[in-house]
Amino acid sequence: YQPTGNFGNLLYGCQLQNCNYGVFGVESNTPQIMHPGMLYIRNGEISGCRKAAIYLKCPTENINGVYLANVSIEGNWGHGAYFDGMNLCPDGPVLDAVHFENNDSQANGTIDLGFGRGVETIRDLMCHDVDMITIRTSHCTEAGFEFNNSMALMDACFMNMASRLQQDASSVVVCKNANLDGISHLADAGLIASSSSADPLVPLVRP
Repeated sequence: YQPTGNFGNLLYGCQLQNCNYGVFGVESNTPQIMHPGMLYIRNGEISGCRKAAIYLKCPTENINGVYLANVSIEGNWGHGAYFDGMNLCPDGPVLDAVHFENNDSQANGTIDLGFGRGVETIRDLMCHDVDMITIRTSHCTEAGFEFNNSMALMDACFMNMASRLQQDASSVVVCKNANLDGISHLADAGLIASSSSADPLVPLVRP
């Protein structure tokens, strides 16, 4: 819990369960500048969180060194991972083999976290103003990933007909080496490509 920022936290094999937020970090400008960076989470599980499994907000200071590896984010009432305002980030968040499953477990569909974004659709991954985020070998589920004024690289991620991948007009999402579960054309999955599906780097959007 980092309500005024905290630089440098390492969590190995932890279970974070039945909280409002499993991991919560917001920058602080007083009494001194502090952001919730250098966060390293490996293995473990975050579940049963009522608002979000992970929430990091840093709208004015840059943040770096957020790394999640082999973490299971599942069975949360609200969002999976929520990143807000990392638009000066020199070292963007990395999600490496993060497992998303059964988030929005209460089937409410929407939530207002109370930090100025209003009512939003619950997502496995929500990004606002994130300069660059890298997602490797994760399953994009029906709760899906949403990007607003953000850039993302999805590498070797799994998508099928149920996947949700949404971006606004100011976002760029690049999908590389995707496992499309036997789908021969991106349009078959409701995924609209802005370039040829033969291109090794294919920006994707699902409305």
